[in-house]
Amino acid sequence: MLRAILTTQGACWAAEASHNNQWGVPLTLARMPPGTQFAVIEIGMNHAGEIAPLARLARPHVALITTVERAHVGHLGSIEAVADEKAAILVGLEPGGIAVLPGDSALLPRLRARARNHAVRLFGSNAPASFRLLDAESDAEGCDVTLAAGEARLSLRMASSGRHMAMNAVGAIAAAAALGVDPAAAARALSGFAPLAGRGARRMVTLPDGDILLLDESYNANGASVRAALSVLGLQPRRRVAVLGDMRELGWEGPDEHRALAPEVDANADLLFACGALMQLLFAAVAPERRGVWTERSTDLAPIVAGALRPGDAVLVKGSLGTRMKPIVQAIEALGAAEEQG
Repeated sequence: MLRAILTTQGACWAAEASHNNQWGVPLTLARMPPGTQFAVIEIGMNHAGEIAPLARLARPHVALITTVERAHVGHLGSIEAVADEKAAILVGLEPGGIAVLPGDSALLPRLRARARNHAVRLFGSNAPASFRLLDAESDAEGCDVTLAAGEARLSLRMASSGRHMAMNAVGAIAAAAALGVDPAAAARALSGFAPLAGRGARRMVTLPDGDILLLDESYNANGASVRAALSVLGLQPRRRVAVLGDMRELGWEGPDEHRALAPEVDANADLLFACGALMQLLFAAVAPERRGVWTERSTDLAPIVAGALRPGDAVLVKGSLGTRMKPIVQAIEALGAAEEQG
């Protein structure tokens, strides 16, 4: 989203994929072309102590924290530790830099404390935020977003469904505004925005007697993102098929986190396929009539899913990267010609 906005303002550099670790961040910086006016540097982690050195390399003028959820809690130990590690991005802020923080997070005070003397701007749905999500009306094809940027009221339509994507748009507009971009221009740049492969991309797989809508969320998964993806699946006016793989790095919370997804599956999916030891717990927890097949490995599940789909279906594929959900995406695409939507 930031790349889509900033490309309209000048020469913008951003990594094509999630090159966000100790190799990816230096490579992204080293490959930055001369004359770059804006750079979008993603910094990630799954252990404590990883973000600060990368933030000091990137030396951002604006640092954006999108949200604080229970991802990687198995390595970090608590949601508070997750917040502390994410807040480490702020140690790299240049003098006069701006921290853009999630105003709705219960851990906002913890994030603010790490901003020290830097200016802070909030985005969210609550009144204290300068950039507020006022409304997000999702349908099967996308989302109509209304937001407040200071006193201005802005609207846009994205080719991406879900309140979570609308909130991401508000955060991106807030970060762009911190760089001096007119919020109205930023909102215009996001009109028609569609998510990337593995991150919610919509693809229509064309068969001889119909088509299948593929929602590709195969890159990563945690409780919050799986619930968000299921809510998008639930909007589709088709038979809704969820294919879910293990959510990794949740530690002792893993079994309960997987079982807790059962109400969302029952509400938003007609049929569930699952793979991985932890997803077996969810598979057993959903209504019996929704159970398709569970396997230990994604490679075993891929042909089963491909064989069970029929024209008119909508299928969501989501799991942690280590669960290797890509073979399932490839098996579905192999059923026919795949065409990007949005």
